[in-house]
Order: sequence, then structure tokens, then C-alpha cells
Amino acid sequence: MLASVLVLGGCGGKRRQTEGPVKTEAPVKTQQTPCGGSTRATQGNTGDVANFVEHHREGPRVVLAKGQVAWLTKDALLRFDPSQLGEPQRVDLASPRGLAPAPVGVVALARPSLDELVRIGDTVERQQGLLGLTSQGVVRIWAEADGIWSVGATDIEWVPLPAPGKLFEIGRKLRLEVHGGPRAQVEVSRLADGAFVHARGSAITRINTDDTRQELPVPADVGLAVAIAGVGPRAWLSLRDGGLALVDLAPVRLVTCVELGEHGHVHNFAADTSAVAVVVADQVTAGANPVWTLRVHDNAGKQLMSVPLPWQPIAADDPELSVAIADGRVAIANAERLVVWDLATQKLLVDRH
Repeated sequence: MLASVLVLGGCGGKRRQTEGPVKTEAPVKTQQTPCGGSTRATQGNTGDVANFVEHHREGPRVVLAKGQVAWLTKDALLRFDPSQLGEPQRVDLASPRGLAPAPVGVVALARPSLDELVRIGDTVERQQGLLGLTSQGVVRIWAEADGIWSVGATDIEWVPLPAPGKLFEIGRKLRLEVHGGPRAQVEVSRLADGAFVHARGSAITRINTDDTRQELPVPADVGLAVAIAGVGPRAWLSLRDGGLALVDLAPVRLVTCVELGEHGHVHNFAADTSAVAVVVADQVTAGANPVWTLRVHDNAGKQLMSVPLPWQPIAADDPELSVAIADGRVAIANAERLVVWDLATQKLLVDRH
């Protein structure tokens, strides 16, 4: 197994390819960075590069917690222990909207008419209300014992759990630095101390639950952040010019870089305290169908696992692959298929579709 890693020294030293006529531009001053290739010193473009596989925009469809797998399909939530035989617990959901582990069980969002909050533990409890959610796909939520946080269209919203039989209501909002929309799904994550982090190119905003905030400039040796996954006091960043970076907060300080190869593009990624799992779309030419691979690297950048997906999705079909890592297991899922591996043995534990 070969590791494509450069620790504190190189993370995707490449520029994304594009198709179409070449536009002649005046020379632009560039600054070579050890993590994320070269960034323009006078221009900062954090948008997607057209025609290549885009970063996954939805919240997670799969979570791993306390030995259980919870999977959000197109019309239900399935929950089970992958080491046990038997049929999973099934909870029907109309228009599933979100999924998160909870102190007891899991929490899901749906929308049969009003938004529906479903708490799934030893029992299934459903309550309804109205949230300011984005209209694009599954939203990102975090569950606490007394309520949930969700990424809304323009804010991060706190929804306290109501008394049984009562409608839930938004308790308070934490404004995002820019309007949310589908991009906020990958730009917002959470740290172990409860604070949110909002990554936007050359800056990360730390947003506390009392709405106090701190701007954290991303140094040039990291690159421009496209997406973020908070892990304890640290965070993994997906970078505009390729690769991943593990950084300390705050201030933002580069710890590790992970390269994904000359043509590797991050589709989605997730992290726990010891490793990062990334779905890589290896796409040589814009518009061509990529080769899909799951890779796992530890916090020093060492490659722990690299396996092709059991099925190779068609990029034009918007596969929207979610990834999760916890408890020594790694999972990938979309609305139609779920696969789970044991990280130590790299054995495939589950393949449901």
C-alpha cells in the first residue's frame, strides 16, 4: 500500500483542470504554499471549479455511534449493529431532512407537512414545528439532550425540545457570516467544546453558542478552505486547490497535509479524533466519470486504508455520498446504498441496497 502523503510539506500541489477555450489573462502574482498548491495573492476565489466532481453539499446520511449504524434512506431510517444478524430497526420518514447521533439513540428530521423531529432510542417520539431550513437536500444537525442545532438558510438554529404534544419552535439563531444555502452544509462544523466553526476560504469564524465570535485567519501555508470537519480542538479542512489539512485552533496552525494524487478531488470527508476518512473522485478529465475510492489517514498523514467503492457511481447522477468514521468503522452511504468496513481488518461488514 502506497501512501500519498506529505506531512507539513505538500498537500495537493496542483491546479484543477478545466475544459473550454483558454482565456488570456494578465500575469497574476502567485504564492506557492506547502499545503494546497499555489494561491493567488491578489485574488481569492473559493467557488467550485466547473465540470469537476463537486464537494458533497448535503448533511450526513449515515452516522456511527455506540456500535450502531444509522442510515437515512429516501423514505426511512434504518438502525442496527453491523456485528449482529437480523433485520434493522426501521422508522418510516416522509422526506428525510437530517440525521445526527444523540445522547440516547439518534435524532432525525423529516417533512411530512411541517418539519418533523424524530427521536429514536428505546422508543420513537415524533414532534412537529417549523424550521428555517435550506431547500437543498439533507441538512446538517447536532443533537443535545435538550434540543438540536441545525444549519438553516441563513443561520444556525437552536430548537429546544418542547413538552410532549407541543409544537417545537426555534429558540435562538446564530447568524452565518454569509447566507447559508447548499454551501453552508460543508462550511459549518462543530468543535468538542460546543462552538461552531464556519470556514470561508482564507478565514474560519469560531461562533460560540452565545453568538460571540472570533475570526481565525487561515495562514498561507494551509491554502483556501472549502469545507471543514471539527474534531476536538482541531479541524480537518478540504482545500480549494486539492488535498486535506489538519489544523490546530486557535490560532490556525498547520499540523498535517494529505495529498490525494494529481487528479484526486474530495467528494466528502469525515473525521474522528484519530483519523480522517475521505471519498476521493479520481477524475483525470473534467466531465469524465471518476474512479471512486475510500481513503483513511491518521493524524500524522499516514494512510491506513485505501479501497475502491464496491460500486462506481456515475458522477452525472449526483451520487451525494456521505461518509462517517467512528468506533473503528468507516461507512459510506447515499439514499440507495450503504457500505461499512472494519478499519483494522479492512473487511467489508455491510453492503445494503
